[in-house]
Amino acid sequence: MLVTALLAASAALTHGLNAPGRHCAHTRPLRTPGAVRCCSTEPEPEAKDLGDWRDLRARLVAAERREKESETVSDEADDAVATSDAGFVFESPLIEQGSVILGGTKQEFGFALRQQYFHKSVMLLLQHDEGFTKGIILNRPSAYEIDGWRVWFGGDVGEGGMFRGKESKGDAEIACLHALEGEAAARLSMDIIRGVSYTTLEGAMALIADGLAKKDDFWVFVGYAGWAPGQLQGEVERDSWFLASADSGTLLQELLTQGTELPPVSSGVLPGDGLATWEKLMISIGKNDEVARTSGSLEDRMLSEWCRVYLLPKLEAAKAAAAAEEAQEAAQEAAQEAAQEAAQEAAEGSDEAGSSGGEGSSGGGSGKLGSGSGSRPIVEVIEERVEAMAAELARIEAELDDAPEAVDDDDDDEPSEREMAEIEMAEIEADLVDGDLLDESLEPSAAEVASIREMAARMVDAVAEQSSAAATAETTVRAKSAARCPVAVGTVLRSGRVADRFLLSDQFLHKALVVALHELPSGIAVAAVLNRPTANLVQFHTEGKPRRCINFGGDGRLMGPGLEVDANGLMWFSRTADEGGASEIGTPIGTSGLRRVNALEAAEVIRQGGASLADFLLVSGVVAFAPDELSAMIEQGELCVVEGADVETLWPQVFNLADARSVEEEALTGGTTSLSDGTAIWWAASQLGGTADRGLQPMPPPGLADEALDEWLKFFSGHKRGAE
Repeated sequence: MLVTALLAASAALTHGLNAPGRHCAHTRPLRTPGAVRCCSTEPEPEAKDLGDWRDLRARLVAAERREKESETVSDEADDAVATSDAGFVFESPLIEQGSVILGGTKQEFGFALRQQYFHKSVMLLLQHDEGFTKGIILNRPSAYEIDGWRVWFGGDVGEGGMFRGKESKGDAEIACLHALEGEAAARLSMDIIRGVSYTTLEGAMALIADGLAKKDDFWVFVGYAGWAPGQLQGEVERDSWFLASADSGTLLQELLTQGTELPPVSSGVLPGDGLATWEKLMISIGKNDEVARTSGSLEDRMLSEWCRVYLLPKLEAAKAAAAAEEAQEAAQEAAQEAAQEAAQEAAEGSDEAGSSGGEGSSGGGSGKLGSGSGSRPIVEVIEERVEAMAAELARIEAELDDAPEAVDDDDDDEPSEREMAEIEMAEIEADLVDGDLLDESLEPSAAEVASIREMAARMVDAVAEQSSAAATAETTVRAKSAARCPVAVGTVLRSGRVADRFLLSDQFLHKALVVALHELPSGIAVAAVLNRPTANLVQFHTEGKPRRCINFGGDGRLMGPGLEVDANGLMWFSRTADEGGASEIGTPIGTSGLRRVNALEAAEVIRQGGASLADFLLVSGVVAFAPDELSAMIEQGELCVVEGADVETLWPQVFNLADARSVEEEALTGGTTSLSDGTAIWWAASQLGGTADRGLQPMPPPGLADEALDEWLKFFSGHKRGAE
């Protein structure tokens, strides 16, 4: 078939005509040449624009599809379909610049638990060559803005922390899609396909400033997605993406329009999750069944939650921004009032100086006293007067030291020489204090007064800035020295309110029971989850070869001193309340009722018969909490301290979770693993303390976070294997 041959050959054509300069932001790719023409002296007829070669391919695919659907088509129907060809999208086996790739839904491990923003994404490939592939997500609008533009989340690379905060790395990279034509737009832009290009934020602002574009002409993205050579092809082969190709008309009408027509952030219109755009394009390439099958899936709902958390400003942040804006406006108003008052005082002083006249009048704001070439700066005059008065004071003090003490004579009313010197010295000191250093003929002008005040204000500001910096540094030092873990070692905590972290990234912390094990010098708390048994087993080489499930303690690995870890990276815990040998070894973990045990000591006790493998809990991994993070989680009810002596009643149930018999039965029968998810023990822990007098309450119905936890247990703990 002609279309098959065209698709097979177009990869080379794609690279030859449309590959951009590799990783170059300032050079433009060569444009696709027009029709080949021979040299001739005859005037040539105006060539008909046949459009992008993708348009031709789209029309050929559309024609082939029509042939399959019906072998006889009327002329009227042909005309109608031909009209729709300009907006034709079709599935393609080719990865090429300008392609639209649609987030797949058939991969075994989807985007429900990680990188939810890739789920059902619509990605435009800006660059694809042998060295790098770069694309931007087209259907993730946000409620943030830059310079009046609504910003769209383009990907997890180069987003500069605008959306994901400390989770991101690197500076922000901004791309502005547009459909502008003209020499200036071409010079500042990189071509993607015919009719669609992109430029930088500075390029967009320059075109607007020159009157060559409007703000509504641009679609602004922050961040992008990148693939190493061959990486995207591997993901396509694993059904992570559907490849689509589109003529430039479809891309422009269906995608560029939606980006530029969404109202600005100031309108209050909240963006959606972009699923409707994905569904529309999937239907365009004939994937109707896949759209229907996956609608409302766990991944869909997790994506909506991710958009809520990362693409909508948090209420607290919005309030803080509003308060900062109000404070800035108030500061600007105060500065304007101060400037007006200073100008008014300067004007009044100028009027007084003009009316007094004389040789001592100011030379017009030059900062000098007097007039003519002999005028000197006022600062020099003041310094001279101060030095002269200081010298005079020193002379008088020396005379007073040498003069004899005055004899009291009631009949003589005239002051003595010493008394006259003291009076003169007091007058000089008063002049220094009052600042009366200048003759009336040397009074400064209004401009000089304003200059002196400005200089004084700068000195005050500099001192204040130094004081502020010193105070900030002191506060930072105190904060670092005061960074201490808010809970003691041995504190038992349980999950409380569903946190965004528990839902979108660390699902294992949802409905978890956690014990604080260690505090690092930086104040970071090292803890372990206790109620997450996995299908991974450890076997002990003693009589009967007993087995034990390994518990998942966290996604962090233990290194260095401070915690007892065996050669397999496992921590061994025992219970203080046990009557066997397991309670006699190891170190207590605070007041938790648990003990941290050396693996070799535990093995020796088991060999001697003093304890069994079931008396120990084997935990792999830990979870770390920064001091401020842990304090905030406790304050917000995301983690709650389990208080009271009854906490030790939980440990027998926790240790029973690691019973390996359920896993062994699954291996023998080929059935599903019936490991507990640990939520029942979490609920029991929530009933301890102040709620115990109410009796054990029924567990609340499961929600989205519970579904996410089940998905996590399936992929990371081996739960329910073979169930699907």
